[in-house]
Amino acid sequence: MADKISRAFFERIKLSDEPAYRLAWKADIHPVLLSKWMHGYEKPKPDDPRITKLGKLLGLRAEECFSSEEGFPNGEG
Repeated sequence: MADKISRAFFERIKLSDEPAYRLAWKADIHPVLLSKWMHGYEKPKPDDPRITKLGKLLGLRAEECFSSEEGFPNGEG
């Protein structure tokens, strides 16, 4: 089951020309919450629609936003 935010999702945020806080607001996510997700302090529920919405802004399909493997939190980034 794909229950973690994918590495591709985090990479797209980091490589985006737009700051993460602006991307967050566009997807109806508070920037602090996005930061907590990116640093592993909080984990979203599996298939959280806000992740999918942000992923769409980043050019990702819904299935590309989630993975069964951990993305950047608890590792590099």
